Amino acid sequence: MARILIVDDEEILRRRLKKLLELDDHEVYLGEDARQGIEIYCQEKPDVVLMDISMPGMDGVEALKEIININEYALVIMITGHGGVDTAIEAMREGAFSYILKPVDYDQLELELSKALQKKELDQRMKEQHHHIIEQGAQLEQVIKDIDSTKTTHWTLLQTMAHTMNTILNDTIGIQDLLDRTELDKTQRKYMGILKSNSELFLWFAKELKLFSLFAGDSLKLTMKVFDINDTITSVIKHVNGHTYKNDISLDYVLVPEGQSSFCGDVSCIEHVFKGLLQAFVEMKNAGSVECVVRIENETTVRATFNEIRGECNKELLDEFNNNLKLLTHPDSCSDAVKSSSLGIVRKILTLMKGDFVLPADSSSSLLEIYFELEQVPESKRDTQYKTEIISVEPSHILIADDNQLTHIVLKSMLASLGHSVVTVSNGREAVDTLERQSFDMVILDLQMPILNGYDAARLIRARYTKDELPLIAFTASAHLHVKEKTQEAGFNDVILKPADLNQFSQLMNKYCAKSSS
Repeated sequence: MARILIVDDEEILRRRLKKLLELDDHEVYLGEDARQGIEIYCQEKPDVVLMDISMPGMDGVEALKEIININEYALVIMITGHGGVDTAIEAMREGAFSYILKPVDYDQLELELSKALQKKELDQRMKEQHHHIIEQGAQLEQVIKDIDSTKTTHWTLLQTMAHTMNTILNDTIGIQDLLDRTELDKTQRKYMGILKSNSELFLWFAKELKLFSLFAGDSLKLTMKVFDINDTITSVIKHVNGHTYKNDISLDYVLVPEGQSSFCGDVSCIEHVFKGLLQAFVEMKNAGSVECVVRIENETTVRATFNEIRGECNKELLDEFNNNLKLLTHPDSCSDAVKSSSLGIVRKILTLMKGDFVLPADSSSSLLEIYFELEQVPESKRDTQYKTEIISVEPSHILIADDNQLTHIVLKSMLASLGHSVVTVSNGREAVDTLERQSFDMVILDLQMPILNGYDAARLIRARYTKDELPLIAFTASAHLHVKEKTQEAGFNDVILKPADLNQFSQLMNKYCAKSSS
């Protein structure tokens, strides 16, 4: 049911449309001229407005402009005769949703109303996500400030915050991924831009929180996978450039030699190293530019030099930065505060990658040099590691257990777009009971659920089905090593980390539901 305002000077048309719309359980308001229509809109705030273009006094286009001025997201469908099509098109440029011709065909009206109400629902969902992200961001900023001021927060708090952020981002990024494959109008693209910008920023926050939690819990270890260092650093440069408030600071990047860029390494850790250092240099400088030159030495050794090209650094901040560098190279005399600072975590990561800082000479324009080691890409993975080719996959019947209803919508839409049918339940107990009644090709279980969690549900399912008979996939926001070990013990075939996109689910289905591998 929707709330609909009809503004038209023809009483017979108003009453006919009102009667037809009320038969479909819509709540209808009537305005006999534009000025009265605007007053009713302000009082009742209807979902959709049907606005005649040609009316005495103020016409429909003028009324449209006033309504859009009151609410830029108002949904207004213009009504016009055949001779007013050009005016109706002009009205759409002013913000009208669409138009219909007189005499009004009710089937056509129903179609346009359906489109408008779908748009309203999508707009509302996207606005809710946007506000949710902003609220979570404010909470996250406060936690980070508390961590920075006390330096005593237990690592489990950080782990919980990272898990929460990734869960929220999973739904948000999933919706974006689906919307990217949908035809959107100008207003919806505007929402998408806001969501994408916020999601990208908070995804970085979530990654950093994970690293902080692992560092604080003394369990920071490398997770190796094939990646392209050129793409990775370019993405970091773009991120830091895009989210710094100092627009007069620019960051540049050069890879030497240009040809070799594929390696095995921990992408999140490498991103953190370059982002942390580049952000530090941006904060030091009032204006100018910093160039990052990355050299590949001995096939696996990476050496990156950060050079000051233009402008000068704030001497006080630069001296503090260099002093902390010196302290970190002498850990016995280094305070816990410096060790647990952003720079201290960068140094810990470099040490894990068999690297370190190289302190700059006083006479050099170099701000800093770092080096670390990566692994060569195995022969079997060369030339294929970046290709996401969807193998011929049989339509599969998939069971998803997650206590987040928005996650149900996102995952169901993702997998449906790949041709699969999905049943969703809200906890592990419901998943086990559903398997008693139906057969499935795969089960995806969130690990943290009420009543029966994912681990215990997996153990009960494994008592009936082997890994070959029924693949079990753990869906979690935690990348902690003990989580991966526990999922293996519980009988899961694989783990997919939040936030997950359509590309990851394509790969998952290729792996477990393909007709044949290639």
